[in-house]
Amino acid sequence: MIIESNTEFIKAFKRLIKDSSNIEMSTGYFSSSIFEIFYEEFNKFKNENGLIKIIIGADTSVEELNLLKRIENMSQTDACVEISEFYFGDLTNTSNEALKMLLILFRNKQIEIKVGFSENGGIYHSKYYIFENEETNTVINGSLNLTYSGLYRNYELVHLYDGKDDFGTYKRIFSNAWNNITPNARCESLSEIVINKISKELESRGCFAVDTTVDTIELRDYQEEAINNLLDNDMNGFLKMATGTGKTFTSIYSLKMWKENNCENLNVHIVVPYTHLVTQWQESIKEVFPEAFITECHTNKNQWKSQFNNTRYESKSKDCFSIFVNNSFFSNINSIRYSVTKNSILIVDEAHNLNLENIEDLDYLNYKRKIGLSATPEHYMFEERTSCLFNYFTGAYFEYGLEEAINNEYLTKYNYYPFLVNLNNDEIEVYKKLDFKLKNVNDKAEILNLLEERNLLLSSATGKIIKLKEILNDQELDRSLVYCNPGKVKGTDLSYIEYIASEIKSVRPNEHLEKITADESKEKRLDIVKRLESGSTDAILAIRCLDEGFDIPAIKDAYIMSSTKNPKEYVQRRGRVLRRYPGKKITNIYDFVVAIDGVILEVEQDRFEEYSSLAENQKEIDSFRIKNNWE
Repeated sequence: MIIESNTEFIKAFKRLIKDSSNIEMSTGYFSSSIFEIFYEEFNKFKNENGLIKIIIGADTSVEELNLLKRIENMSQTDACVEISEFYFGDLTNTSNEALKMLLILFRNKQIEIKVGFSENGGIYHSKYYIFENEETNTVINGSLNLTYSGLYRNYELVHLYDGKDDFGTYKRIFSNAWNNITPNARCESLSEIVINKISKELESRGCFAVDTTVDTIELRDYQEEAINNLLDNDMNGFLKMATGTGKTFTSIYSLKMWKENNCENLNVHIVVPYTHLVTQWQESIKEVFPEAFITECHTNKNQWKSQFNNTRYESKSKDCFSIFVNNSFFSNINSIRYSVTKNSILIVDEAHNLNLENIEDLDYLNYKRKIGLSATPEHYMFEERTSCLFNYFTGAYFEYGLEEAINNEYLTKYNYYPFLVNLNNDEIEVYKKLDFKLKNVNDKAEILNLLEERNLLLSSATGKIIKLKEILNDQELDRSLVYCNPGKVKGTDLSYIEYIASEIKSVRPNEHLEKITADESKEKRLDIVKRLESGSTDAILAIRCLDEGFDIPAIKDAYIMSSTKNPKEYVQRRGRVLRRYPGKKITNIYDFVVAIDGVILEVEQDRFEEYSSLAENQKEIDSFRIKNNWE
């Protein structure tokens, strides 16, 4: 459809912004007034958890030619500051409501703005607009810029059409520009600079009470209930909350409420299983307690012991948080005991990791207030550990499950696609031998070794790779996560994760893959996640290091190449990929269910039933049952 009427431009933009879950815009000229013009549409877009990216160039009007002269010899970083001042320096004509809405979009990471530079001495001048939702894709291409004049005054001509034919091409062009792959052009982010300008503008108007972290500070109903339960039990209890529903924030905010009720400074000891969780906790604490004294207590911090010892005294004048990794905590029990006061509060994250000896050590420390957190506190095969865990964290018991979280739209819905994979003759022989041994062994340690051996056998079943390649022949990897098994390919020095990567490349040679294992640093992992979010990485291959506490909410598709019979593992994995993310409406889980001669193995049934139970695509799952004679 060809449009040359300003009224029709505006109607089309309003409809498309309001109805889209993902928007990508490239414009030569830009005006911040568009957020006023389309305030209602962008506000609805915000509430629908959408994602918008904008690349802007520089105008060549007389005033902006002066801008181009000023930035000509600047570094691109300094040029970004100048350009943001030009486009966002005067916000006086933008209403409080529009500025607040825009600020929340930025804070929720639902919008990012970059400036495009031409490296040939000219200007970035491409103009096209991509709108996506679950049902339709639309592209607008033509002379129109995102300015007041472009929308209301100029004579413009644009082509609006559905993206059936060229949609993928436009998406690829935008992704290349956004990720600095396009030749002779480069993009730099303006987002942080713009956030600061909007915040200062609101403050200058006396809007000091603006809650720019509304989506992280506003409590959900179930979080309020959990907090009230903890407060009623003097900060003692256990929160069993599904992965992705905010256990961390709920416990931190309960501390804020306790502090307000008791008028005392906090002295909180937090125990987590992995160092990357230390960072996540620290960031969450700063949102609620920006002035808190926080000590990271693990081997990567040389001075942590002396800093921790000071918290006993620091807590008299300020709120103190000490965040331990399990090893650093339980190997320093005696020195920690000296710092436990009558007002100390203990929080154990992923508390299912505690063993019986750990719980005895915690008893010795004699905390008066203690909170346990876990989505999966029950121990597979070790009922005694489960009983001791709940006996230690007495008081409130609060549970918020995955089904409730999905139904209340705190997690995304998902489709579940199981694929039957038969063991070959050699694998069947090994499986039957292991199964026989398991039925005739009573020693728990030996049972665990045999189970691990069986898990590796099923995870590395030859048919899984064959089936994965069949799937990828028909569909692309797009913000995907592939769960791989540990270890090496039998008889070689090649790890399974490298083997799976090479097999994926054999059918998808142009797709960019990254690996996350125990070897990557925290910084490296975060960099990989950012590339996945931006679209420059198509898939992440991972081993067990992503099972607990490492968030990649952008994941749209998960491929379960490796799994065990342990509910803790497969329940955590599902919850981890269901986190909400701007523009993400549903998650797809592809599972490879192992069988012998078409009969699904008993060890695979629990995972199949658990994943099937809450999936949206029940008709397809029923067809799978019927096809494989499994009613």
